Amino acid sequence: MERFSFFGFFLTVALFLFSCGSGSDSSSTTNPSNEKRYLARNVVFNSDIVRSAYAESDTVDTETQVLAENVIYQNSDGVSEIEAENVEEALTETNADLTLILPGKWNTTNLGQQKSGEVTFNDDGTYEINSGYFEAGGSWDDVTIGTFSIYGNIIAFAYSNLDNSIRPVSRFALIVHKRPNKLTIAVQGHTHGIEVLEKVE
Repeated sequence: MERFSFFGFFLTVALFLFSCGSGSDSSSTTNPSNEKRYLARNVVFNSDIVRSAYAESDTVDTETQVLAENVIYQNSDGVSEIEAENVEEALTETNADLTLILPGKWNTTNLGQQKSGEVTFNDDGTYEINSGYFEAGGSWDDVTIGTFSIYGNIIAFAYSNLDNSIRPVSRFALIVHKRPNKLTIAVQGHTHGIEVLEKVE
């Protein structure tokens, strides 16, 4: 009886230790997978390539889902302006919401006339040219204040009159290059309408 009790006790302890060991192994294999990093160049975007590769080999994983923040973006050849280090940040950087990034103070440079200035876009849809030249905002017409509206990648400017009344839309600016802290715009209606805006604050 004593032998059976001892054996039962030993078996119970062994099973308990085995179950604890199994639990720790399970968590250790789960957590690192969430932290594993992948090179962006190893991510396939073209579904035709996936189908072709899958037909030739069973090594294509079509099931695993990877967080974009865990896909490393390397600009090792320096041909890209993207500063992000992972795909999620890169997508945010290259597809920034203009309504969110435009409010604030920007330095402006008119490439055609080589004139510079400073403009502030306010959250209430008004803007003010603080100094210098900003063609899109109306400097060419001696305008310093007005309102703006955003339509996708287009900014519509409505200039203010001397009595502070607002005119109909006066100029459209098309965003031709967009980053959270730098914009290049083409101003409709002017031969010197290419301007670069760099955010100050």
